[in-house]
Amino acid sequence: MRAIIAVLVAYAVWRWAPLLLDPLGLGEFLFIGRFCLIAAVLTAAENVFNKVTT
Repeated sequence: MRAIIAVLVAYAVWRWAPLLLDPLGLGEFLFIGRFCLIAAVLTAAENVFNKVTT
């Protein structure tokens, strides 16, 4: 179940990253920015999952 949620979260971040990065003036770093945002969001989601299950 966690794997499915992780894939959905990663896809959502990939899809919405331009809307997050452009207002910050980071549109030229879109490719790398997407991967960084995915890593940050999945790390946060992992922490939330660990706290919820323990």
